[in-house]
Amino acid sequence: MRTKKILAIALCGAVVAWIAASFVGDFSDASGSAPGVSGALPSDRPGATHLSSAERYLSSYIVDKNRQIPFKDTGLNASQADPEQRSKEYGATSLVNRGTAEYFRFLQTQFHTGATLAENTAAIRQHLFSSLPADDAEKLFTLYKKFVDFEFSLGEKTKGWAMPASADEALALIKQMQQLQRQEFGEENADLLFGGELKSTEYTARRSGILNDRVASGAEKEAMLTKLATDMFGPESDQLDAKKNPYNLFEEKMLVYKYDLEKMEPLERDKTIKALREKYLPAVANNPTPNP
Repeated sequence: MRTKKILAIALCGAVVAWIAASFVGDFSDASGSAPGVSGALPSDRPGATHLSSAERYLSSYIVDKNRQIPFKDTGLNASQADPEQRSKEYGATSLVNRGTAEYFRFLQTQFHTGATLAENTAAIRQHLFSSLPADDAEKLFTLYKKFVDFEFSLGEKTKGWAMPASADEALALIKQMQQLQRQEFGEENADLLFGGELKSTEYTARRSGILNDRVASGAEKEAMLTKLATDMFGPESDQLDAKKNPYNLFEEKMLVYKYDLEKMEPLERDKTIKALREKYLPAVANNPTPNP
């Protein structure tokens, strides 16, 4: 029986993206929650432990914050170099590196014309042996096959996972993902292969939890978001906002100050929104050209 004409689907990456998609958390909808986020946070649920956002989201990081995975090696970096070139650059110092998983997925998209999975895998093996010394090619191909097997098996394991309904639940899934990766590849290689995307997803989930806090003031949320970014990205944390569209940044600030605005008198609320617009949006957005 012939296999479907596809290469190994990057299930690990897909699951990580699935978790992140549930917690984009930048914009509130009519119910006051970010898209994809359940209206009830864990602290709202019966029997839940009432911890502040600072206690829940600014401690016990899953990806060791002291390792400071470079911003360029995370999914938050929208201007990453070509995967094959990145892998070659990293490969100059280490065969397994922070670009390896991305390189494997790049190979899967480049060599997908075979009628069977075996034919596609053989084409990837040929490519590796034609571009690397034989010993390195053999080691990398062995890791590639293990990587593919892991992602297929992970797909089976995660079929029973429920869609996370809160930032806390997303973080629990990210922790579980990390444990599965380390069990299969060992801590060092798992961190090199998956640490960047796990860190991106962890940051997204923690940030969403803070943004949707119903108790903290806007100023408190600003302070927590700054600490979160500094904890996770150190001196590179200033690149996070630099990558955002001004309109998205403005909407995020509106979510940060959502509950403050609801408590204000109309004139004060309008004044505050106007100040935020002027600070974060281009001048043209605040002074649109009237229609002729």
